[in-house]
Amino acid sequence: MPNHKLLRSAALWLALVCAGCAASPPPAAPADTPAAATAQFATLAPPAPPAPTRTPAAAPAPSATPTPAACAEARGRVEQDHIHSAALGHDERFRVYLPPCYAAQPSRRYPVIYLLHGGEHGAEHWDDIGVDEAADALIASGAIAPALIVLPDGGPDFGPLQGDPPPFARFLHDRLIAAIDAGYRTLADRAHRALGGISYGAAWALLLAARYPDTFSAVGAHSPAIGSYNGIYPSAAALAGAPTRIYLDVGDRDRLRGPAAEFDAALTKAGAPHEFHIFPGRHAEAYWQAHLGDYLRFYTANW
Repeated sequence: MPNHKLLRSAALWLALVCAGCAASPPPAAPADTPAAATAQFATLAPPAPPAPTRTPAAAPAPSATPTPAACAEARGRVEQDHIHSAALGHDERFRVYLPPCYAAQPSRRYPVIYLLHGGEHGAEHWDDIGVDEAADALIASGAIAPALIVLPDGGPDFGPLQGDPPPFARFLHDRLIAAIDAGYRTLADRAHRALGGISYGAAWALLLAARYPDTFSAVGAHSPAIGSYNGIYPSAAALAGAPTRIYLDVGDRDRLRGPAAEFDAALTKAGAPHEFHIFPGRHAEAYWQAHLGDYLRFYTANW
């Protein structure tokens, strides 16, 4: 006979095994399934960019007034003209040096230097010794400010000394300066006007600066022919009475060294601030040409 107890135990064991089989879930998909990987990364946001370590400087705002272009011209030019002088009774020639870019910068105005030639010369004297080339070089290097240079023609001796004022003084002060200020773009005031001369022209420059202290702010006398040499005695006291810058120079082998030294002493006694230089050289074009840079730097020092 079959053993019923053993059969019941086997049936119970089979029932338990089958029940466990029914309750177990199906096996999971492998972790490296491509579809599962695509679903995983599709849900991730892209990484945020790193924060900057500093804020870049803002670009400068454009200038409201553009800076004018630098002058590209290396040389100025010299013009020649003439005007009638009632004081002298005839036409007077003159030359004008115009600095580089005078025509190209029509809104700009310029200071003016009036330079008188030596005796027995004319308006060409300063031009012949190279004042325009010296000005070009100094302006190009930035050593001096651009300026007009006027070269009057006073004839062999600038005319008679008699008169109050003498005829040439009236011509230069009343006629020529007015014509230059009207015909050219000048800074028409005392502060921007200088006067100088060579030899006999230097003597006249000192006379004019003493007579017209409100017209010229600086005067240069280069190897001045003054004193008993020709009877011109400039007034040191008159020059001392105005805030006029004064420059004297003479060569150490110039026959006019003595009179120049005497005038230097007179200026010192009158209390007139001034410069006095004795350089190597004679009373000759080579001497003045060698010091054109010194002269132009003096005239333009306050410009």
